[in-house]
Amino acid sequence: MEDEAVAPIKEFIQNGISITWPLKALGELLPDEECLEFVCRVLSDMGPSYIRMPEKKITLINFLADYQHPLVADTLLSFLEDFDPEVVILTVQVLSKMKEERARAPFLELLCDEEEENPRLKKMIAQEFKQLNWKVREYRERVKENLPPGFNVDRVGYIRGQARQEIADPEYDEE
Repeated sequence: MEDEAVAPIKEFIQNGISITWPLKALGELLPDEECLEFVCRVLSDMGPSYIRMPEKKITLINFLADYQHPLVADTLLSFLEDFDPEVVILTVQVLSKMKEERARAPFLELLCDEEEENPRLKKMIAQEFKQLNWKVREYRERVKENLPPGFNVDRVGYIRGQARQEIADPEYDEE
């Protein structure tokens, strides 16, 4: 019975848009490894290119967020270059949760990218570096120039700064 149900669910996940419940069903029917391989393959096939409705990517990444598996990290690293800022932010969150060291350099590239206009993304990356206690290493000078307000790089190379709740937006501070 399970085998008969798996094929149509997989087909729906590959071709559909609203896939939350089919993903949950697939997770119940398949062993974790097989399910992860399938979901990673679907996400990889979509790639970090532009799509009009990124909800499917977001749903797939959210599904993978609960798995600490090298295949998940391998798949997600390319989505740090996605066209949709919400996909990138979610990818940063998931890779940070995994404490994926291979994400360190791509995170730093995003943080130091002068063309990156998303302050929320830069603040999140600075917070994750602080929380994970990762050094900025060879990016030190570039990071210092591009850190959001409230953060700095100490002499050893760690990002330091205010806690999440304490970060104020200087544009709205009263004098």
